[in-house]
Amino acid sequence: MAYNADTSYVLADWSFGWDLSTSPLDLDKRALTDVKNFNLTTKRGLKKRGGMTALYATASGGGAQVQDLYEYKAPNGTTYVLVAVGTKIQYYDAGWHDLTTVTAGLRYSFVVHQGFCYGVNGTNANFKLYNTTAYGVGIAPPAVPVVTDGGAGGLTGKYSYVYCYKRNAPNSFTGNPSPASTALDLTGKKFHIHYDESSDSQVDKIVIYRTLNLNTAGTDPLAFYKVVEVANATSSYDDEAADSALGTSLEIDNTVPPKAKFLVLHKDRIFYINCPDETDGGSLVRWSKAGIGDAAPSVNYQYFDRKDGEDITGAASVGDYLIIFKRNRIFVLEGDFANFYAVSHGVGCIASWGIIPFEDKVIFLSEEGWKSFDGVNLYDLSKSIRPLADLGYITPSQNARYSAVYYPVKDQFLYLCNHSSLTKRVFVGHFIVPLLYINKGIPEQLSQNIVGWTYHEYPNHTLTCLGTYTDALGITRVIAGSSDGWVYLLDSGAADVTFDIPYAMQTGWQPLGKSPGVSKTVRLGFLSLAASGGCTLTFTVEKDYESPFYSAAITIDELSTAFCGYCYCGYTFLGSREGFTKRVAIPGSPGQLYRFGLSGTDKVDLTLQAMTFMYRTEGVR
Repeated sequence: MAYNADTSYVLADWSFGWDLSTSPLDLDKRALTDVKNFNLTTKRGLKKRGGMTALYATASGGGAQVQDLYEYKAPNGTTYVLVAVGTKIQYYDAGWHDLTTVTAGLRYSFVVHQGFCYGVNGTNANFKLYNTTAYGVGIAPPAVPVVTDGGAGGLTGKYSYVYCYKRNAPNSFTGNPSPASTALDLTGKKFHIHYDESSDSQVDKIVIYRTLNLNTAGTDPLAFYKVVEVANATSSYDDEAADSALGTSLEIDNTVPPKAKFLVLHKDRIFYINCPDETDGGSLVRWSKAGIGDAAPSVNYQYFDRKDGEDITGAASVGDYLIIFKRNRIFVLEGDFANFYAVSHGVGCIASWGIIPFEDKVIFLSEEGWKSFDGVNLYDLSKSIRPLADLGYITPSQNARYSAVYYPVKDQFLYLCNHSSLTKRVFVGHFIVPLLYINKGIPEQLSQNIVGWTYHEYPNHTLTCLGTYTDALGITRVIAGSSDGWVYLLDSGAADVTFDIPYAMQTGWQPLGKSPGVSKTVRLGFLSLAASGGCTLTFTVEKDYESPFYSAAITIDELSTAFCGYCYCGYTFLGSREGFTKRVAIPGSPGQLYRFGLSGTDKVDLTLQAMTFMYRTEGVR
């Protein structure tokens, strides 16, 4: 059959992705009004998202909700995926193993430093893991020692004693000392020191210190020197060592870090952020000694606008900057930590577990949408989808329900909103400029902050958090926890475990050419596709704001084959299902504006590269 349609209109670039901010009447032809369960491709097409498979054979936590996931590369050479689920932190190794017990329903922050994996949730005591053994963070000081006359000996003078608990391995560390004993003045005696065992499982030694002779003028009563190191047990020791035989001096600033909601590793220090048990702790940041995450000296702190009505919502390390967020504020702590300043009033972070740090910037969710900040410049990443705030997806009330990761394989970042009442979605930001326009003279600083959006839905599963996982090839993959204890590998396979994946895309209103006020009649459509197997798609055409005047089920055979290379012949062409064009005859119906859509539900890998439409202008025969 012949078709009198001599003009083509091509849609072959959807790199702008999802656009909710622009009217469908004014939408750039590279943007879409809907793009569910698709990703943007480097060839400017749309590729249906991958499926998901169970990462482990059984659900964690007896089927309780997974709160957080974190990959810990341990000193023993094993990589563990830590799963915060129910009242446990667990890992999988031919079955689920408990690491520590926690309060149910809390979100977590983790960092790895000096082989330890530190974890906090703001309610339970801070903890750390070394391989699969859990310890507390820091070592609490003991009670004051009891010092008495030990009988005849070789020591004369006035002395005061303290003692400390010590961990020899892993990573030798000594906690802060006990209070000093009352100075005792003896002549030709032994000093008998009674000390108590520590119940902390990481402590294996006790170290006793004393002053020099306080009867000697100028002796510092606060300077203590090592006497002896003994086993961790309740016992006593008789000291008669001469002052000249004493060992190293005592460190007195290995203070136990405060309970915190968030952790950040910055300049070889662990920063303990938002410390709820401290005075004005919601605005407090404490930091450890360099290389020693268990020691947070009392002088290492900074408050960020106390009593301003907002608590710190998170932080990130970006180069020389430590970036601190409140709900409507951004602060920068730079250099040697003595200098800090506010860089934003009115913009902050509302998703504490949705902060994604990079080497040169941090991406976060504000009340206005997604932003990028490099310590100096603030960029808006989501102008095209800002109406999500009006829909309820961008709101501080959902803070604990956001989760985010960067997926380097596809140069995209994923934001899960496990919304309490709306459809749960993963919003996907694609860095489109480095992929598509990097040779067109766009400044590099700007090029990393232009994003095209799509979104994913998982209608048969409730995902609760995202994390990353390194596969056997060393490739970073995305994983997700669920409401029923399962951990899933995303972008895996073509089905959501056993379920079909629904998908849909829709263009804006297209004027078909340079004369939007002139009626045209579309007669043919050609869909350039790639598919992994047989499936059926629904193709729709709308015109002039009417309900679809044409909707057709398009069948892709299990093995589509070429019939001929002429596009009007009525058959597929360009070879097999791995890359072919599907021809669609569209009933003639004049209109000024057209909108096109494609949808389906199946277990097939699908890529849409282009839509081409043949039309005629009315009055032309």
